[in-house]
Amino acid sequence: VVIRKQPTTNSDKVSFLEKGDEITAIDVFTEQGIEWVKLAKGACALRNMQKEVPLDLAEDGFVATALAPYGTQLRKQSAT
Repeated sequence: VVIRKQPTTNSDKVSFLEKGDEITAIDVFTEQGIEWVKLAKGACALRNMQKEVPLDLAEDGFVATALAPYGTQLRKQSAT
């Protein structure tokens, strides 16, 4: 799953998430009909539910939660 520099599908790719990575969003919003998750500069992902991996974000990054033709890219869970 691609992390982009701006919340547009043609924006530069700045990093990637692997299947199963867990992330913490600083914001979720809709832009031009696409829901985006905003990740903070310096964010990490929890990989394989045990290892924290840096995403090498020099600035905030954005991930679309779903995109055609790929379908759902992120599953959202609420903190309880």
